[in-house]
Amino acid sequence: MQDYFLESLKLQRIDFFLKLVAASECSDEEKGLALQWVSELTDELMAKSEATNTTAQWMSSAEVTFMRIEIMIDKEQKISQSTLDALESELYRNLRPLYPKTVIRIRKGSSNGVELTGLQLDEERKQVMKIMQKVWEDDSWLH
Repeated sequence: MQDYFLESLKLQRIDFFLKLVAASECSDEEKGLALQWVSELTDELMAKSEATNTTAQWMSSAEVTFMRIEIMIDKEQKISQSTLDALESELYRNLRPLYPKTVIRIRKGSSNGVELTGLQLDEERKQVMKIMQKVWEDDSWLH
């Protein structure tokens, strides 16, 4: 009984965080945190639900696809913050029509890298990477 209560509470939290993100009344940073919490709660529930399968059925019936993109740019490349902001805006402009619940974080780091979370299919991953590549190569957003 206690496991059922905890699972129900986690599902309520997931629902709350997804509604918070969908409401667009919070900053991108807050949305990123909310999606991270949803991801962590979902991982916990999915791990426990393999035996019972109840959470897996609930998650598969959910019509919410959310995606988080983390881009790290090598700080040695000396790219200005205004350029990073323009890139972020252009990525949102290109990705939000397909993935309305998208959170993008671009930061400077010790190397270049891209991390995508929230996508289940390889085809989706490839499509998002193609869009990101197209945006980067187009560079009309720089002007």
